[in-house]
Order: sequence, then C-alpha cells, then structure tokens
Amino acid sequence: MDQGKRHGSDGTILGADSPGRVVASSLAWVGSLGWFVGFALLISAVFLWAARHHGEEPLARVSAPLFTLAVLVAVGFGSSHAWPLLERLVAPIRSNPRRSLLLLVGATCTLLLLLARVALDAFPNSGDEYAYVLQAKTFASGHLWVNVPPLLEPFQMLRFVAKNGRWLSIYQPGWPLLLAVPERLGLPTWFVDPLLGAALAWVFYKLARLHVAAEAAWIAVLALCTCSFFLLNFASYFGHGAGALAAVLFAYTGKRYLDDGLKHWALLAGLCLGALGFIRALNAVLLALPFIAALLLTRGRRQGLLWFALGGIPFGLLLLAYNHAITGNPLMLVQAWVAPGREPLGAPSAQSLGETSKRLVRLYLWTSPVFLVGWPLSFAALCYRRQLSFIDWLTPLIVVGFATYGGSGGDQYGPRYYFEGWPFALVTMAKALEPIFSTRARHTTWIAAAILTHLAYQVGYLLPRVAREHRVVMERQEIYRQVAAAGLSNAVVVITDSKVETPQTTRLMPARDLIRNGLTVGDESVTYAADRGDEFNERLRALFPGRQLYRFFQGKLQPATDSAGHLIPKPPDTF
Repeated sequence: MDQGKRHGSDGTILGADSPGRVVASSLAWVGSLGWFVGFALLISAVFLWAARHHGEEPLARVSAPLFTLAVLVAVGFGSSHAWPLLERLVAPIRSNPRRSLLLLVGATCTLLLLLARVALDAFPNSGDEYAYVLQAKTFASGHLWVNVPPLLEPFQMLRFVAKNGRWLSIYQPGWPLLLAVPERLGLPTWFVDPLLGAALAWVFYKLARLHVAAEAAWIAVLALCTCSFFLLNFASYFGHGAGALAAVLFAYTGKRYLDDGLKHWALLAGLCLGALGFIRALNAVLLALPFIAALLLTRGRRQGLLWFALGGIPFGLLLLAYNHAITGNPLMLVQAWVAPGREPLGAPSAQSLGETSKRLVRLYLWTSPVFLVGWPLSFAALCYRRQLSFIDWLTPLIVVGFATYGGSGGDQYGPRYYFEGWPFALVTMAKALEPIFSTRARHTTWIAAAILTHLAYQVGYLLPRVAREHRVVMERQEIYRQVAAAGLSNAVVVITDSKVETPQTTRLMPARDLIRNGLTVGDESVTYAADRGDEFNERLRALFPGRQLYRFFQGKLQPATDSAGHLIPKPPDTF
C-alpha cells in the first residue's frame, strides 16, 4: 500500500493523510465505539429488567425478542461507521501478534480466576460439580470409592450415589483426576478450570491460524474470550472446560496431520481425543467421525488411521479398566450401572427434540443472535465455496448427536452439552468472514457491524449474567452462613425442601444438592441431612447421640427439638 494514502471501504485510494483526515478518522472510530458501548449497556438494561420480573425460563422468552430487535437496530445503524472501529480492534494483532496474544491470554486467565473466586465464590454450584469434587477427593485418597454411610437415605445426593456398598460418583474419571492433583497436594481446586481456560484461548488462536489470517483469528479468539458461555463454564467446577481443551487440541493436531502428513500429529490427535473420551465419551465419538472421514478421503493420509487409533488406545484402556473395576463390565459406564435404563439417550424423541430447542435458545442468549444466525450462514457460504473441512462438521455433529439426549442438564451456564463443540463454530465463522479484510466490497460494512454487535452483545450480556449467577451462589450458601452465624457445633441440620418458590429465591436448589458433608459423614462438627420425615429424623438423633437437631426450612434455621428434647414436626408451607 502506498505510504501516506488511505483506502476507503470500497478499496479506492482517498489520498494522502492530512491533519483534518486524521481527526476525522479518530472521530469516526470514537463515535462508532460510543454507539456499540451504548448497545452493550442496552443489552445489560434489558437483561436486568427481564430478570427482575421473571424466572430463568420466562426470562429467555421475554428477553430473546428484545435482544433480537436491539441487534437488528445496532447492525443497521452501526454499519456506516463500523470499519474504523474494527480496524482499531485488529491493529494489535497486526503490529505485534505474540505480545497481543499473551496479553489477551493473561487478561482472560485473570478474569477467570476472579470469576471463579469472587463471582462464583469457589462454590460447587450444582450436584454435578459437587460430585466431581467428591470424586477428586476419593481419587486423592487412593481409592475409587468410599464406604456407604450409615442411614444412607438422609445423606443421599443426586450425583454421588450408593450401590453395592460403594459410595461414588456416577461420572467418568478424567476430569476428577485432574482435580485430584491439587487436592492431593493440599491446594485449592477452584483454580484448575481457569488455568485450562487460559490454555484453551492460546490453543484456539493457534487452531484458527491454521485456517485463516491473523485478523480473522484475532476476531474469533476475542469472540471466544468475551463470551459468558466460555467464561462462566471455565470459572466453575464443570468438566466441560477440560473436555473442550482436549477437543481443540485434537482439532489442532488433526489439522496438522492432514496438512503435513507427519505421523506424530496423527498419534497426538488420537491421544487428545482419547483424553476427551476419558472425560466425556459421547463427545469423543461424535468428534472422531468427521476426522476419520477426512483421513479416508484425503490422498496419502489413510495410514494416519493406524496412528490415530494407537494414540487413543491408552485412554481407552484406562476407561475400560475403570469401568470393570466398578461395574464388573468394561463396556458399562458407571452411570448406566447405577441407574440402568434411566439415562434418556436413544433415538430422537419429542422429549429430546424439546430439550434441543431449549438448548438452541440458550445458545442464542449466551452467545448472541448474531452467532446463531451467522454460524449456519457461514457454514452454507463455505459449502458454496467448497471450503468445508472436518473442523466445520464438529459443531453440527455435537448438536445433532445430543438431539438424541432428552436430559435437561440441570444447573448449567448456557447449553453445556454443546460446549466441547462450540469453539469450532467460531472457526467456521472466521473462515467465512476472512475475505472482508482483503476485499472491501460494499456489503462488508454490514459484516463489520455484525462482528462488533456480536462482541458488544457478549460484553453487555456478561455483566448482568455474572451478577445473577453470583446472587444464585450466595442464596444457596445461605444455610451455611446461618449455621456459621449461629456458631453451631456438634449439631445436625435437617434440610427441608420448600415446594413453593419464595419471592426472594432466584433459582431453587433441591435439598439433596445442599448436603455438603464430604466423604465421611459425621466427622464434621455440623452434619447436614435431608428431611425424610419424622421417623428418619428420630433415627438421625439416635445415630448422633448428644448432638442438637436443627431444621432449615424456607430460608430459616431453627431448632428441631423443643426444650424437653422432643422432635418438633415440620411446620406447614407458609408461602
């Protein structure tokens, strides 16, 4: 490009820069920034207004149309000045790629650590997460399970269950084994997922660079790291982050093998996919299919199937051995052994398709309307250009594969079953939009506005979503705060479910998810139990002689026995 000259949005030379032009250019991108900042604030305001009056499902129904309208307005009115701001956004990766990436990864890691420790209070905010924590403690103690506690029923949890005298988690061992390392060393476990999230940001950029130029890869990684879906999952105790890192590493090494033909890349691809299977088996099966097809269809790469299989064998054997040690059958997962026939996985059904529609709505909200419209359009554009690769098929296969699963996922940060496949949709979109940085056709101003709108939406959605999840976490710890404030020790607290949501409750949590006693029930100064009726409560008193019995009911901690030591029946619901 000629020095001292500027190019317009249509590629024409506008002439040498002058002080007036420099000022005009600065005003243009500042004005564009103000427009999209205002849009982000509008998204936050809409979320806060809807959340004030509605629960989680109504919140989605009310806010989705408003978000859509706001996005259309933002793209329409922001298109005229989108390019100056987008140029500023990609300038760092053009001037110093390595430093820019390091700064972004460092900022992402810092933000994830803050979200995990402050926003989510390092609290396992679901039965799934607490089961992972207990499973990690079990592995750190050198065992695969622990003994079932006496009088099991009041201490039974949703995901850490008893069978054949064994008390264990229903989940695969991959993610808890990672948590077991700091647990064994006496370190906190809440920082593991944030570190993995920072690693994913780095590897994701490297993966994107195998497909697109630096500018498009930079936009993709910014879209990744500003998304509530990414940030809150990597700030939690869920295993989807570890699975996503293994999946992106698999895609990176698989792409390297298809490009270079060096067998060690195929071996590493198998190893990474095996690690994903050790964490979440179904996801590994779904992601393997397009890569195997690519190996078979690419000349000179079929021998990679052997190295790919050899790489996955170690983790496959470990999973088979784990299954055999617990279930007695290497092909039977613990989840199927504990509750045979109860897992809603099979052919697509009305239930599974209904859950799929809910997941897509969550994806729409937790990423942006731009993403859910832009991703299939990008896929179609690449198909038209004949530029599809195995990477582009990974997200669709995850969505289609989980259309056969009728489970809701319970507590989650966005549609978590899609998490391992979602990053690849961003690569697909980066591939489709890459030409706008070299060919400034008139329609590309709309694409530039859509990119900025997507990023602004994610930032605007993040702030109130984090505030809402923080409120949920603090509400669910109210029982433990009241116990601490009362100075209880040598006590048993019976948790009674309230069947009616109180006006102060953001999101209800079953009593069984609030039972946090660790692996050995009764060793702690305060033991928590679910209310299973007066008969069980009398047996609890006998099991823990000398301990005072309390009841936590509808948000209040109160004695469960009178001054004479007699059990007080549960009061009726008052809401």
